[in-house]
Amino acid sequence: MKRLWVSKSPIWRHDNMIDYTDRDYSRTWKEFNDECETIARGFMALGLKKGSHISIWGTNVPAWLLTFFGSAKMGGILVTVNTSYKVFELDYQLKQSDSEAIVLIDGYKGTSYIDIINELCPELESCEPGKLKSRRLPLLKSVIYAGEGECPAGMVDWKDLYTLAEQTPVEEFEAVRDSCDCHEVVNIQYTSGTTGFPKGVMLTHYNILNNGQTIGDGMKFTHEDRLCITVPFFHCFGMVLALMSCISHGTPFVPIDMFNAKKVMDALVTKHCTAVHGVPTMFIAMLEHPDFDKYDFSHMRTGIMAGGPRPPKINPPPPYSTAILLPFSVRPRRRPAAR
Repeated sequence: MKRLWVSKSPIWRHDNMIDYTDRDYSRTWKEFNDECETIARGFMALGLKKGSHISIWGTNVPAWLLTFFGSAKMGGILVTVNTSYKVFELDYQLKQSDSEAIVLIDGYKGTSYIDIINELCPELESCEPGKLKSRRLPLLKSVIYAGEGECPAGMVDWKDLYTLAEQTPVEEFEAVRDSCDCHEVVNIQYTSGTTGFPKGVMLTHYNILNNGQTIGDGMKFTHEDRLCITVPFFHCFGMVLALMSCISHGTPFVPIDMFNAKKVMDALVTKHCTAVHGVPTMFIAMLEHPDFDKYDFSHMRTGIMAGGPRPPKINPPPPYSTAILLPFSVRPRRRPAAR
């Protein structure tokens, strides 16, 4: 993944890659590549190095994407954290994963991530940013705040990574980046823990890229498609079946930070998405939304529904079966509507 989206796709690297609908964040492939390298150099300035474990705790925000690819570019290992975790679950995972840094947002569904990390690390409020000395989590040195409010005491402000990057010479970063091997671990994902404590699954660059390639091949993805990603990045559904299938095929994508039926339907139409991933309850929520009939989904082509059995109501009668076809099956390609 060192320079995948630039070196593999020189013709369309200046085309749009990411387009959010609820915030001012849109990047071309080259812009995103350059920004990831800046974040990687910022991580290195904090003392993180090849092989460092970097946790990410957040919804589908831009900082999640930048942490993932920025970490990969400097040989780091991303540890994905479930957005619904409470204090005891985060405590276990940070210890078990040997995380040296964690990037987090404000919180999710009433849970304050700030309160939880301060409960685990009371030393944080009085430490110098990037110099945490925690009795409970001795390996954790940096807590990086990527939320929307004022940066809490003791945390590194996400925006400061862009200036910290200047402390890492480009040549030093490039040497580390170019030393990375495709068979090295790039991500640790944790199981749900239904049969015991969650277990960390180590995935290599080769693992996730080839899985994404296989998924994209089956869906006939090209750079003319556009995928709406409604499922969480921290899960393999969002990271591999969505992100990596797009990355490996040069397919632009529209992330949704947290699922909302109307927000998703608006994105599908306004961004002319040709594909969407989701779990059955997401599709049911869209089908049962009172405004569903007002949308034109004729440009939709494919997608994935997973995470649970398909309920009978997911097989709607015409005209819905030709509009937002559920379950999505790979059909002959149709050129997307003009943007």
